[in-house]
Amino acid sequence: MEDDVVKAAVSELPEMSDEAVAAGRAKLLAAMRPATPVAPLRRRRAWLVATAVVVGVLVLTLVGPALVPDDSPKVGTATAAEALSQAATETGDVVLRPGQFLYVHNSTRVMSSANRDQDDIAWAYIADETYETWVPADQGQTWELRRTSTGAKTWVKGSPADVPKDLPPLMELGDWKARNGEFWGRSEQPSFFHPTPAYLAALPRDPRQLFQKLSAEEHGDQGADLLRVIGLGLDTGLIPAELRKSVYEALAYVPALQIVDDTADLDGRRGTAFGVTQGRDSVQLVIDTRTGAYLGSRELLARDWAGVKAGTVTSSSSLTSRVVGAMGSTS
Repeated sequence: MEDDVVKAAVSELPEMSDEAVAAGRAKLLAAMRPATPVAPLRRRRAWLVATAVVVGVLVLTLVGPALVPDDSPKVGTATAAEALSQAATETGDVVLRPGQFLYVHNSTRVMSSANRDQDDIAWAYIADETYETWVPADQGQTWELRRTSTGAKTWVKGSPADVPKDLPPLMELGDWKARNGEFWGRSEQPSFFHPTPAYLAALPRDPRQLFQKLSAEEHGDQGADLLRVIGLGLDTGLIPAELRKSVYEALAYVPALQIVDDTADLDGRRGTAFGVTQGRDSVQLVIDTRTGAYLGSRELLARDWAGVKAGTVTSSSSLTSRVVGAMGSTS
């Protein structure tokens, strides 16, 4: 089989906070924001064990079709349910053979800010962060994680002059290698956004049961926090397709889910944004419903806040992945 693109059908410093954390990506971004002194960050390491390994060969299988269940999923609109059903019907196979790697590329943009209080910030900017991970077919072998940034900042409030000169770096760049993908020690407790093969294998494939399971992991949340967690899991690029299909169908049970943008753009790729608006934030997952590919996630301000305009994207993640022949290779 050709090495085709794998389609993902996808510290605190004193007086400092990350707006994306405030927007709810806490479980992810807490791992991205180092404590003082700055230490290597822990963003996606534990999630990247989400693949299935069979006799040393990693297999990601896109299977379907299936429709949204008939037992009355509480989707916000029938149109959203229909679109999710369409996204769940794609088929295809991608196999990682021994010696090959899955190259996962996450291009992110995250807002950082300094809070005066809950409803006011001194300054805020949006910066890019790129995460590249090489996952071996045999996950017990060595993985590689590379973190880079252009350093460019888009200021949405204040200016560089407002930032304390002794502020430590908010992100450490570098390149790390480790067996089992454990770049900073043992994996965290398995969950949808820190999955292990055993955890994923045990998840129910029935959409309603899967919705209930993921909601229970988020203390019963059925709104924005639940959607964030689902996005974090899909952002790994490694959720097996037969499970991803069930995840799409499970989204139909999120009561407030709506199609918020049918031409959402993530790094030049267009898809349908399924979102939940809660308080000041709109949490969205972007899916190409024609191909079933998960394109990424984003959060926007649903209303003006602390001098930042409504519609500002406070965080986003754009996912691509492909099979490569060697660690460090991108094609």
